Amino acid sequence: MRFTLGLLMALIALPAFADAPNDSPQALMRELYRVHALGEGPLMNADAKIQRRIFFTESLAAALDQELNRPDSEEVGNLDFDILYNAQDFEITGLDFAVAKVSGNATIALAHFSNFGESVEIAYRVVQDDRGWRIDDIEYGEGVSLRKILKGE
Repeated sequence: MRFTLGLLMALIALPAFADAPNDSPQALMRELYRVHALGEGPLMNADAKIQRRIFFTESLAAALDQELNRPDSEEVGNLDFDILYNAQDFEITGLDFAVAKVSGNATIALAHFSNFGESVEIAYRVVQDDRGWRIDDIEYGEGVSLRKILKGE
């Protein structure tokens, strides 16, 4: 009985030892895509300000808040695609992450996956602030980034 109780207590405490999303760039990326849940998660809901601040720097989260809370929300804004898959429609397979060696308080994290069988790579500029690791921009290639899109560029 004592063994069973001890095992039960250990299993309950196990999640406390798991990486928090902001402990490392790798943990951040894994948790970001898990929470986003193929676009079904809360991150891109207009009222998800607190959730966005877990994953994005304050300035990027504020820019997303502004875009997602436009006065005329019926009109298509600058974001007419899923920012984590760079697509409007998707069938994702083979999601994997690679993180460059951390140098100081910044690094690049890459998300690799196939969308409808086509290979996709998205680069995340990740920085460490006083609350841990956060995404500061997402680069889609050919000079296109999330910050530029949010500015209407």
